[in-house]
Amino acid sequence: MIRKLFVMLFVFVCFFLSFVCSVFAIGVSPAFFDAGVLEMNRTYEYYAYLNNEDSTVHNITLLITPRAAYLEQCALFFPKQFEIKPGEIKDIKILLNTSSCELTPGNHQLIILPEVAAKSNVGVNTVSLSSISVQFLIEGEVTPMLVLEDFNMPAKLEFGEEFYFSLTAKNTGNVRVGAIPFVNIKKHGVVIHTAKGTTEALIEPGITRKFEFSHNYPLKSGEYVASAFVRYFDGQVTNIKDVSFNVIKSSISEEVKNEGGDDSISIAPGFFETINIGEVDDVFITEEEFVSENYRDNDMGIVIVDLEAFIVAPSVSVLFSFENMNDSDINYSFSVAIFDSNGRMVTDIKEDSTIRAFELKKVNKVMYAGLDKTYAVEVDLIYDVGGTKKTVQRRVIVKAHSSPTGLFAYTSSTGIFVVVLIFISLYLFNKRKMVPHRGKKSLDAVLNKYSNIERNISAAEDSIHRLKKKIRR
Repeated sequence: MIRKLFVMLFVFVCFFLSFVCSVFAIGVSPAFFDAGVLEMNRTYEYYAYLNNEDSTVHNITLLITPRAAYLEQCALFFPKQFEIKPGEIKDIKILLNTSSCELTPGNHQLIILPEVAAKSNVGVNTVSLSSISVQFLIEGEVTPMLVLEDFNMPAKLEFGEEFYFSLTAKNTGNVRVGAIPFVNIKKHGVVIHTAKGTTEALIEPGITRKFEFSHNYPLKSGEYVASAFVRYFDGQVTNIKDVSFNVIKSSISEEVKNEGGDDSISIAPGFFETINIGEVDDVFITEEEFVSENYRDNDMGIVIVDLEAFIVAPSVSVLFSFENMNDSDINYSFSVAIFDSNGRMVTDIKEDSTIRAFELKKVNKVMYAGLDKTYAVEVDLIYDVGGTKKTVQRRVIVKAHSSPTGLFAYTSSTGIFVVVLIFISLYLFNKRKMVPHRGKKSLDAVLNKYSNIERNISAAEDSIHRLKKKIRR
């Protein structure tokens, strides 16, 4: 009976995990074309293909990203909308006509994004896609010049209050440039955080553009300096303007907001999920010294955009993203270390790879940590720019808390699993009570009962399989 029960539980868990946590993938190749120098008044052809490595039919729409919207009249690609079946390979033809739109001298990049028309159903379906990028150069005298004319922000902020930034930039060159605003937050001359504007703008020659955006980041009370600049899409930066500001304590002190709740009740490992993102403390350092006096804002290299950690006992889930601010590929290595409440490192991982120019990478790691209530998660990212090794370091504290009612809160998937487990146990227990245990007839009755149970399980599996296919359609 115990063996049968374990078999049933194993089948159910495998089905449930495969259904809820399915990951679909569509391969794109090649994802990048270096077209070199293109001549005016000519048409160029490029070919890519999409490979559906999933077992599901997908509807794909090809779109030009907003960054490359000015190339929309130059670029034709077909088919624009199509259905791709499991295992099917779809060819994409890209035509680039240099006479169909105004192309200023310099670098240009056409970025085509395959977009999946996802249908919502039970579970989480993630479609893994890559953009198709065509980079080319138009010859001519290029004098790109973007000047940051003004930068404003509040001089005083309460603890926890959002930042509001306003930047004004003018294109004084002879070519269209794309621009993104950045603001570095400094403490004692060291960059501790970088805020990036959400607006990517194309600025025509002679045009002035205003950038306004807000940003939320927890800073402790004290004095800081905000250094603003605007970065071009080809990696250049404008002049820098600084504004000093203070963070003051609000009516609800930051100490109260950062309390961890050490008297929280115990959490049953594995079944219950409680999440709290705690204090953040990060600093930009070089490998040679902890505070770099020679740090230059226009040589940032790689920036860690965000870092989050979640306790899913007995593991810690770590999510972070980092961005290459340079116009060239960079080799990097990162390590993720988890420390318990006593400061002892319980686990760590290391990885090496390459990040492309202006690429944003996201990392999600689930690491076994134990049953402690408080952990420190530290990410160290080391890279080389111009022969100088630099390190971006970021740290976050994550604490487990009880729910306000003192009751356990569990996820929907966990609840379904527990309910089904209880139902199967009660069913088998009742069946066992109904079987007499005497002589050969009793043995035949037992075998007959178990045969019926196996047939019921097979019928249930067939029904679930048909239901799963129906939902996916």
